[in-house]
Amino acid sequence: MLWPLTVAGCECGHQSMKEYAPDILELLNSLQEIFSMDHTARVRELLRELWQRQSTTDVTSSPSFIPGGSSNLSLERVARERQLTVPLL
Repeated sequence: MLWPLTVAGCECGHQSMKEYAPDILELLNSLQEIFSMDHTARVRELLRELWQRQSTTDVTSSPSFIPGGSSNLSLERVARERQLTVPLL
């Protein structure tokens, strides 16, 4: 359950999907409480940072921007910068 929520959460930083971010966070909280999955707290923390960066970064001005492609900004990159590994299974 954590894997699909994380994938969906990565999309919630984009303008058209921001309205779903609170739902993702609520579901992650429920996973942590019901199944004692403490690592969901790290996923929430990383998603919040990713969303913050996505909201303050204009990826279209980046030299690596490819229309229709993905930017270099990702949950994996945020986790790597913070030296975190989060199991998603």
